[in-house]
Amino acid sequence: MTNARVSITPADAWADQRLTPLQCRLLGLIGTYVGKDHRAWPSQRTLATQLGVTRKAINDGVKALKKYGYIEVEKRTREDGGQTSNCYLVLMDPLSRQGDTPCNPAVTPPVTLGVTPPVTPEGDTHKKDPIERPNEDTVTFEDAWKAYNLSPKKARQKKKPARDAWARAIKKADPETILKAIEQEVQDRINPRGWNGSLQDMKRWIRDEGWMTLEPHSSPEKQKSQIDWQKAGRQFVELGIWPITLGPRPNQPTCEAPEEVLRFIAREALAQGNMSMIHPKWLEAPHE
Repeated sequence: MTNARVSITPADAWADQRLTPLQCRLLGLIGTYVGKDHRAWPSQRTLATQLGVTRKAINDGVKALKKYGYIEVEKRTREDGGQTSNCYLVLMDPLSRQGDTPCNPAVTPPVTLGVTPPVTPEGDTHKKDPIERPNEDTVTFEDAWKAYNLSPKKARQKKKPARDAWARAIKKADPETILKAIEQEVQDRINPRGWNGSLQDMKRWIRDEGWMTLEPHSSPEKQKSQIDWQKAGRQFVELGIWPITLGPRPNQPTCEAPEEVLRFIAREALAQGNMSMIHPKWLEAPHE
């Protein structure tokens, strides 16, 4: 299991009845980014996309985790003085919360095995999460599933495996990018420019990262502007997302991005300790 991922978080949080389900999930997600010093710096947009909620929900959740002593928030700035994503210090020491932990009966009564939690007046066995709301701006699996099944030529589809594959895919690619690639695949079979076989099952298409191998429909004369490259570079650093219209990703040898963009990505990735984002050309001397 060389690709296994873990989350470094204080165990107290998972029994802390003050935390909502979203706040626990947020802390767990932040914990997947921490390094040896227990610091992490994912952007709020990244967190919102992965949890499927709004940035306001993430901001409110961060405030709650800070209030209850599970994280500290450190502001970060770029070389030009502009603000970049915050750094989150995950606090592992219960003493840093000054006794305000689940172990303190005055704060959160201990849970006794075999005892059913009290029922709220609404009939729920747990309190509702007031900030867990769907992100209306995010493409959903249902959008992609409907688009994929519009193809007149496709293999037999199974929804649950496709849903599971989608959940893994949106952690490394922009959902909108995947949807656009699906729409192009379907359009090629509705109005074929040449011979096209049937679309494989959606699970396999996602697993094989079909959005990466598909050639975008664009006019040859359309040139990629410097602004497009710079915008894509910032998006890659903050979200790990790269538009299919710009070809291979910056950490691939065949990437066509300008050197200044690759250098910028190398510097930011080095600051984050994420060497996997750096183009092989800049692995040796990313600061030059």
